[in-house]
Amino acid sequence: MKCPCCHTFVSMFSKEMNRFGKGKVCPHCGKRIRLVVGLVPAVLWFVPSVAVSWALSRWFGDGASGIGIVLLLLLSFRLRPAA
Repeated sequence: MKCPCCHTFVSMFSKEMNRFGKGKVCPHCGKRIRLVVGLVPAVLWFVPSVAVSWALSRWFGDGASGIGIVLLLLLSFRLRPAA
């Protein structure tokens, strides 16, 4: 993901993105940002994530639906400037 302020790459698994609480700060520019789920990407990735979940259900059983949900969320997270 890219910071909406300075347009540098911020890893989803970085220390700053995994802090508890809503207040997050870009590690590069220091401005406040927030992590949101984008509606348009979530809708666009819904069918592929269901297809992956259905394909994996043969091996993982009911646990494949959790894999599909996690995949959908990871693909639809977006960074927005904090108000």
